[in-house]
Parts: sequence; C-alpha cells; structure tokens
Amino acid sequence: MAIQLEPGRNICLYYQSDPAPAPPGPWHERILLEPGSEKAMMGCTGESLFNGGTVWWVLTPDGDVYPEELAAPPLEGIAYCDDAEVPHLQRQVRPLPPLVAAHIYGFRADRPAGPPTPLLVQRAVADARVEQYSLDSDSAVQRAGPPPAPPAGRVLWAIGSSVDGDQETEKDYQHVPGDFAIGLGSYWLVKRGPQFLMVQEVARQDTGVIKLLRDQETDARVIPVKWKTVRERGRTFREAVALQEHHDFGDSPLQGDPGLPWLLTEVAQSAEGMVTRHHTWLAASGIPSGDRSIHEHFAISKIFDLAVELDQLNTMTLTSFELLGRRLQLIGQSHVYNPSNPDYSNSDDFMGWGAQRGAALVAPSMKKRAADAARDRAAVLKEGRKLDEEIRLRKPKGPKGGGRGGGGGQDASAGASGAQGS
Repeated sequence: MAIQLEPGRNICLYYQSDPAPAPPGPWHERILLEPGSEKAMMGCTGESLFNGGTVWWVLTPDGDVYPEELAAPPLEGIAYCDDAEVPHLQRQVRPLPPLVAAHIYGFRADRPAGPPTPLLVQRAVADARVEQYSLDSDSAVQRAGPPPAPPAGRVLWAIGSSVDGDQETEKDYQHVPGDFAIGLGSYWLVKRGPQFLMVQEVARQDTGVIKLLRDQETDARVIPVKWKTVRERGRTFREAVALQEHHDFGDSPLQGDPGLPWLLTEVAQSAEGMVTRHHTWLAASGIPSGDRSIHEHFAISKIFDLAVELDQLNTMTLTSFELLGRRLQLIGQSHVYNPSNPDYSNSDDFMGWGAQRGAALVAPSMKKRAADAARDRAAVLKEGRKLDEEIRLRKPKGPKGGGRGGGGGQDASAGASGAQGS
C-alpha cells in the first residue's frame, strides 16, 4: 500500500545505494512542503523523473529546498518519522535499518537548518512556491491579488524583503499591486519585478519591535549553538561575545542605559573570561581574604562564563544578566576607596531599581515630589543662615574695655561726656 503524502509532515527517506551488500546507510529526514512538477525538478536539479514518481518540494536538515522524486527507485523506503508502524517499502533490496533516531539524519539544533520551527517551515514553503512559479509558471501555485487593506489601527508591514538575495530593513508596505501575491497563512509573499516582500498585518503600535519577527527562527535570547564535540557545546568567551548584540525591547524595569554590552566587550578584549577577570581584580584590589564579596564576585563571574561559553545565551539583551552585570560592577566600585570597608550607600541607584527600603508602598511620583520639596526647603534654610551670618559680620564692633561693670560702646561714651558738661 502506497504511503499517503501530506504537506507539513516529517518524512524519512531511504535511498538506494550501490553495491547492494554494502552496510546500510541512514534514513534521511525531510519536511514535505508542496507538490512540484517535473519541469520545476528539471530546472532546479537538472534531473528528470527516474521512475514516473510523484514530485514534492522538500526541506532538508541542511536547509536546502528543492523538488524531489518520491518513487522507487531511487528510493528503497519511505516512512513518516513519527509513525510507529512498519515503513512502507517501495523497493526492498536489503534489510533496512530500524527507524530510530540513531539511524536518522534529521533536524537538530546543530544542523544548518536547526529545529524545524513553524516560521522556518513557512518560509521554506514560500521559497518553494517562488521557485515553482519561476521554473514552471504554468503550474498551479496559490496566487491571489495584493493583500487587502488593513482595518483601522493596523498596518501592513514588510518584515523581510530581498532583491537578488540582499536583505533590506523592515518598513511600511505601500498598498501597490504587484505581479502576484502568495498567501502564507498570516503572511503574504508579494512579487514586484525582481523583488519579493514578506508582508504581515500588525497593530500599528507594534511596528517598533516587529522587525524582530524576521529572526524568530533564531531566538533573540541565544546565539547559534556551536558544538566542540558530538556531545559537548562550547565557544570561547571572546568568540561568543563577538556574536552577541543588544536588542532594546523597550520594557526593561531598570533605570539607565544598559552597561552589560560595554562590560562584556571590555572583558573579552582583556581576559579569557569573567572568572579570569575575577582573579585579576582580586589580586589588584587588596580585599581581605575573608571578605564575603570575594565569593559573590566569583559566583557571578562563573555564571557569566557558563551562560556565554556553554549555554551560549545572548546575555547582552537579557535584563536578568544586565542586573548581574551591574551587581558585579557595584562590588568592584564599592571596594575602590576602602577595600576593608566597602561603601554600598548608593547601591540602589547603581543597580537601577530605585530605593528598596522597608515594606511601605509609596508611589514614585510622591517620593519624587517629597524629595523635590525637601531640597527646596533645605535651599531656603541655607539662604536664611547665610543672610544671618552676613548681618552679623556687617554689625560694627565698639572699643574694648570700660572696666568692670562699666558699659561699653557708644552709650558709655555718651554718659561720660554728659557728666563732664555738668
């Protein structure tokens, strides 16, 4: 019984190999995109139908998209990867290996295509439709007019465009008819001459961050995973930092500009990692050996090294790591003037989370108004004190003396003069 092919399904193919007695090779995983045509297959691969089979556009773990003949030969077996039933064997010339992960060259994080995310598959479908139309314009391809005008408060946003393969920045999509448009669910692929635009309808207020949708198949919180060995991930600190970039999502609760990009860049240029930098700081700081800050500084440094080198996170764009980076810098700054008696008096401002004293709930606007009033009142009192001091300094002083019990100054002189006249 022939297998029923369905778009979007992960299928495993077993290819004919020569000579027949050779050790069996692996199954090869593919994602079925859409039916193709013999003309498109000839134009794309240069091959004609070998055995009158069905042509399908497929996506491979290496990220390739092309039309492939699903027939025997050249195939010995076809099976859905998630089907526990016995694979459909179209031409069995040898025992086939079991359909288990160890015998499948499939989609994984360390393959060029990475995990098959919905957006990755959606764009592969778009590539297949564009190629199918380019190679065989007479074939049936899902085409329609331009996307309809969006309702109030929403806009059409071109989240990806290409001219001869060069990416352009995201921009508003002007409602101008193109050669044709291909519907992709919530997206449209619009062809205008040599240019293809990927268009999505979005809320107008979301256009500030919608540009990140183009890179959704690569999570903004991580960098591409590198494997040192088959079972071990790893990059050098400097290599990983060079791949990181800061994305401002506009929702950070921390005050002030991010300082982590600068910190990571400085460490990458001068040290092999955060722990190495920790030991350099410890040797030069003069901090007593029993200070608890040493352990905290080392622990945060170790977290950074593991996150950057092993987990390969894009720490520059993570608010949690921005906070850890500020704490690391605060520890260093607090020990600058007195290594034995660190000063954490401005830690709330340094961390950027505002004052955190007590359990009272006070609106930030009220705290600011009270602080401004106190500052103004202090300024008035200061000016009053300065005025009193100035008055006292200007008041003339009389001659010294007059004897015991005698009056001083002007009044005493006037009394003496009067007595003489009488």
